[in-house]
Amino acid sequence: MAFESKKEKLSQVLQEQLKESPVRKIRRVGRPSGKTKFPYQFTLKPQNRDKLDRIADKAGYNGVSTFLDEWIENYIE
Repeated sequence: MAFESKKEKLSQVLQEQLKESPVRKIRRVGRPSGKTKFPYQFTLKPQNRDKLDRIADKAGYNGVSTFLDEWIENYIE
C-alpha cells in the first residue's frame, strides 16, 4: 500500500476539545472598540461631485466623506 490510513488519528483529533488561549487584540489609544465606520458608495453627477468637493473644502474639511459624516451627525430632524 502506498499510504497509511489515518482514520483513527483523525477521529481522535476531531474528538479533542480545543483549549481556548487568551487572545488579546491591541487597540489604538483613543479608538473605541469595534468597527465604527463602514464604507458606503453612491453615485453623483460629475458636476455635483465637484460642488461637493468645493463645499467640503470651503468648510475646512480634508475630505468629502468627513464633511458628509459630520453634516449627517449634526442634521436635526
